[in-house]
Amino acid sequence: MLKDERKEKTNLITSLEDKITSLEDKVKRYALLAKENTSLKETVKNVEASKLYEVNYCLRQKNADLDENICTINAARDKLKEDNDKLEREIVKLKEQVKKEQSLKSKMKRELKEQKETLALVKEEEKLQLREDRHNKFTDGVRLA
Repeated sequence: MLKDERKEKTNLITSLEDKITSLEDKVKRYALLAKENTSLKETVKNVEASKLYEVNYCLRQKNADLDENICTINAARDKLKEDNDKLEREIVKLKEQVKKEQSLKSKMKRELKEQKETLALVKEEEKLQLREDRHNKFTDGVRLA
């Protein structure tokens, strides 16, 4: 059961790492778009005055979309980091639990070994007592005869 949980948590961590990588790739693409946007702004300076308003409007819309996308990506990245932190805390708890269980297992093994040794001593003692009882019966029988 613990192995399944560990495997599930490992798969979840891998999935989160893949999502973070995907988000980082999107940020890089958006950075390239921002550079392209800057280049377009320089081009706008050379455009006739009548078209300047239209181009500016389009660029502002793209910037707004980019800003919105970046905010969404940052929020998703923050959420993934938070989830990753929670998973790391859970992993620490699980490791502590495993240590406790291993300690308990070792303790139980020692106790079982001690019980086996005690049982062996008790059996040996019973054998000796049985021999002594037989001997006493025999000697009592010899005395009576």
